[in-house]
Amino acid sequence: MKNSFYVGVVFIAAGLIGLAAVFVVYSAGTGSLVFRPAAESLGAEIFLYGTAGGRAVPRRGSIGMMGGSRLGCADCHGTDGRGGRVNMMMMMGSFEAPDIRWSTLTSTEMEHTEGETPHPPFDRDSFARALRDGVDPDGGKLESPMPRWGVNDAQVDALIEYLQGL
Repeated sequence: MKNSFYVGVVFIAAGLIGLAAVFVVYSAGTGSLVFRPAAESLGAEIFLYGTAGGRAVPRRGSIGMMGGSRLGCADCHGTDGRGGRVNMMMMMGSFEAPDIRWSTLTSTEMEHTEGETPHPPFDRDSFARALRDGVDPDGGKLESPMPRWGVNDAQVDALIEYLQGL
């Protein structure tokens, strides 16, 4: 009886130590319990993880990407930026994420989905407006899955630089 008591105490102590370790790792600035390799640049960090300096980039207005979520552009547009069909598990629906490689966004022959009104190519300023306000170069509203990002000018430039490499 005495031995089983001590074994129980050891297991409880080990569990508490493990829980404390998880808390320390989580609060050490990663904000995530999922291991993510370090990004090679600020633009890569924003694109891949939706963070800047380890903190979530503020965003609003998107289904499933509210507030402090750690989803990045790549979660919808793919790590290669080419877009494609995105299935939303909670809402049981899907949407088509566009190709957001810089070469595509700035092309005069940008592809559009059927029924979508073509718009002029993006430049730096219209891209910043798309990120911040959810509008295309003509001022048309972007689809609702696209969040409105609270990015500053340096973050916009870093993201453009990253997209240019895709």
